[in-house]
Amino acid sequence: MIQKRYQHYNKDNKIVWTDWFNILTDDKNIEQLRKEQYWQLKGKLKNEFRIV
Repeated sequence: MIQKRYQHYNKDNKIVWTDWFNILTDDKNIEQLRKEQYWQLKGKLKNEFRIV
């Protein structure tokens, strides 16, 4: 299972992370996701992926 979380701005305009949530059951593409979807907002907000 691949899980994702991403950064966003809260109401105080600070960067915070979401909780982890499930996105894919097949975990073979984790490295591709980490490379191709690194940015939530280019140069500012990031995505993270993990296998659980």
